[in-house]
Amino acid sequence: MINSITLALMAILLTSLAQLLLKKGSVQIGKRKGTCQIFTNWIIIGALLIFLLATIFSVLTLRQMPLNVFYSLSSLSYFIVIILSIFLLKEPFSINKLIGCLTIITGILIYNI
Repeated sequence: MINSITLALMAILLTSLAQLLLKKGSVQIGKRKGTCQIFTNWIIIGALLIFLLATIFSVLTLRQMPLNVFYSLSSLSYFIVIILSIFLLKEPFSINKLIGCLTIITGILIYNI
């Protein structure tokens, strides 16, 4: 049986990946195209399927882990999305983002001690 930390990390990583794909798909659609483009963009469809998979991992996690612990760990996705968006989407990095990332990690550590 897979332990709850592994399941939680899979849910968090999949959620982060789906967020990046949503961003990439939305940029691909552009500002002027209609809402129907959302349902025909394969990147967005892929992101939604990954969200579904992340939800399945979340449900499996919650069978073994208290909600308050899983919810605090889920905030790691903010950190992961920021880091991946810098490297994969070439988004800018700032000192404010660094402070935010460190604050999130510190909060998770304090909460779960």
